[in-house]
Amino acid sequence: MATSEAEQILMAYFIHWPSKRPIWLGEYEFKSSTTTIREEIGVGWCFEDLDIDLRDRDGVSKSKTGTAKLLWDKANRKGAAPEVPILVTNFSDGDVLHVVLKGTLASYSTPLRLRLKANAGRMRAREQIVEEAKRHFAEKAHYLWGTAGNIPGGEDSHVANKASSAKMILPGFAQPSMRITKKDDLLDPKQPLIGAAYSTFNGLNICGGRFKSYPDKSSIDLTSKEYLEYLDKLKSLEMPEWSKVTCVGEDNLTPRSWKFQGSTNSPVFAESCAGKRQIDCIGLVNFCVSKVWAKGSSNCAAEISAWMDEKVILDSNNQFAGYESANGNFGTMAVTDDSDIADGDLVGQFNGRWHHIGIIQYRNGGCFVVQASDTESGLTEVPYNPKSWARRTRILDQCLLD
Repeated sequence: MATSEAEQILMAYFIHWPSKRPIWLGEYEFKSSTTTIREEIGVGWCFEDLDIDLRDRDGVSKSKTGTAKLLWDKANRKGAAPEVPILVTNFSDGDVLHVVLKGTLASYSTPLRLRLKANAGRMRAREQIVEEAKRHFAEKAHYLWGTAGNIPGGEDSHVANKASSAKMILPGFAQPSMRITKKDDLLDPKQPLIGAAYSTFNGLNICGGRFKSYPDKSSIDLTSKEYLEYLDKLKSLEMPEWSKVTCVGEDNLTPRSWKFQGSTNSPVFAESCAGKRQIDCIGLVNFCVSKVWAKGSSNCAAEISAWMDEKVILDSNNQFAGYESANGNFGTMAVTDDSDIADGDLVGQFNGRWHHIGIIQYRNGGCFVVQASDTESGLTEVPYNPKSWARRTRILDQCLLD
């Protein structure tokens, strides 16, 4: 309920804790790289029959349901305890603090709306994340599930746990579902595997080589004379000579049966994976961020959920002790203001689990998402539509190099 300043003096009221000055406007903009308020907002003259409640935009009590934590020094509150600091964790933009009567939860002062303003310092580091993503896009890197940017056969990814996850299918290749003992095994008309990279993350994955970029050339007639003569020609040559023989023009496309998590798809003509970086959506994010990661590039290897989900760390005294994301090693914060967008923001899609992630970039006054889409298309760049993404997060300043 709204009250005048004179009336509020006789009631509980919110204060800016460092200065002890009352906040009369009913709104407070909290500029921070976290969703935690610690010793920045307090409450004055909160009697023993009064309490503090945090509610969302719809008026649902978040402190009562446990979706957020709200702590303050009740132990030292005796009678009228002026200027008591509040600790609020995991609040969202637009949440409202209320001083309320116990039992009825009726407001006992002017509610205080919290506005979250995300920090976006270290802009050069954020720009470098985007520049690295755009470099992969310009080089037409391939999408291969479970990889993070290495050239097949090399160990040149910056993401430590996936430094060499992409490899070429060559004689000697052996997996439970497939074995290649000699070069002719790569030339099976029904399951060709020429110039294809693979990974073994969550099953066997074979790169599709951006075949959707060639809609007029990618399809294969498995019985065509031209196709069968092409394979026969390769049988007569040593493998280093294969790249000199083409079947569908000058694009150096090679046939392969591509796979995703073990499932086999019809053969297509696609770009050769030789010399092409292989990467998936989370691999792209980890590779690009690793270049400017303050904790060292070898430590930048997170799953999508770690970039999207957050948690506040409290010490044994229930005091704020840090801000981390779900795996306890990475730092991001959610950004809910659609007008507050920065290069290098991360966007994620959720369908019961976090399954896709991309990188925000500005270009020519527009806002786009660079993403490793799928093995059929590789890396793509699409206009940013907030409705297409479940969450946007921002890497904390302290996690990026100056």
